[in-house]
Amino acid sequence: MNEPTLSIKEKNLLVQTCLLAGKILIENGSELNRVSDTIKRIAANAGVPNLRAYVTITGIMISIDDDDTVAKIAEIDQRDFDLRRIEVVNRLSRKFAAHQITLHRFYRMLQKNSVLWSLLSILATALGGSIAFWDDFSYLYPRLW
Repeated sequence: MNEPTLSIKEKNLLVQTCLLAGKILIENGSELNRVSDTIKRIAANAGVPNLRAYVTITGIMISIDDDDTVAKIAEIDQRDFDLRRIEVVNRLSRKFAAHQITLHRFYRMLQKNSVLWSLLSILATALGGSIAFWDDFSYLYPRLW
């Protein structure tokens, strides 16, 4: 069975999706071999079995080797351990494999997930800082409270 060929734009979107999924996985404590496997499965489910991925703890390099070579690199600059974010990527990857979501929607949902978690992290940090400040303030000035 012949897989439909992707346009350059679709190949770029596929590589960006794989990079973002891999970056989220690595930043949140996933094993590198699982990251590489997930990236290759996403590509295979998109009809691109010849995607090459080189995954390290500090970066991901991805290329599609065919007539129109597409290659991109992503640097990994954050580290955390959040199984919820890993589960979100895995769930979206499974939905994409089952053809329940398109590649474009998959990418948008990964972006949304990434931004949402960043905002929640900032909010939690601000809330924690204000609670710590208020606790210190009320200890130093008990009569004002």
